[in-house]
Amino acid sequence: MSYLTREERRAQIVDAAVSLTISDGLAAATVRAVAAVIDASPGQIHHHFSSADALRAEAFREFGLRLAKRYDHIRDSLTPIDQLRLLLDCEASDSGPGVERLWKEAIFTSCQNNLIRESVQTVLESWRVRVAAALHAVVDERGLAVTGDLHASSQRLIGIAIGWDLLTDFNFQMPDSNKNLSSYIDFELLSLGC
Repeated sequence: MSYLTREERRAQIVDAAVSLTISDGLAAATVRAVAAVIDASPGQIHHHFSSADALRAEAFREFGLRLAKRYDHIRDSLTPIDQLRLLLDCEASDSGPGVERLWKEAIFTSCQNNLIRESVQTVLESWRVRVAAALHAVVDERGLAVTGDLHASSQRLIGIAIGWDLLTDFNFQMPDSNKNLSSYIDFELLSLGC
């Protein structure tokens, strides 16, 4: 085993935790499981993270950062309305079923765990900023003036996106998600005064 700096070891730990959470869920990212993945002792994990919850919270935060970077990388190749659709339509992204399940688990867990809650809030705020920027880009592209609140509109659209995903677990199927998503976007554009 080669020597890693403190920062390299921490990054290796977080990377393993992210991989475990995406493939098997947040609960799977135990100290022992992460240690096994990187061939380390649980003590080495505890040297960097005070608890499994702290490790999971950091893994979810890093997961969100990676999603944001992936979006930022392709954003400029999309029209503003397609940017907005990509941000809001989980099926349109290449995130996969493990990511959708992870979001649901993180939201549920955040009700019981403050570290996870803070992590989810951080990721949601990053998402909200991107949705607001995409809304603003749509408005600019159409030459419209904003008199409403982009912040509130972006929160409502995210709420719709999250709610849609949660409802599919109860067999609520949307007949045409692209049509419905477009109508919600149009409604928010109207509420912005456009």
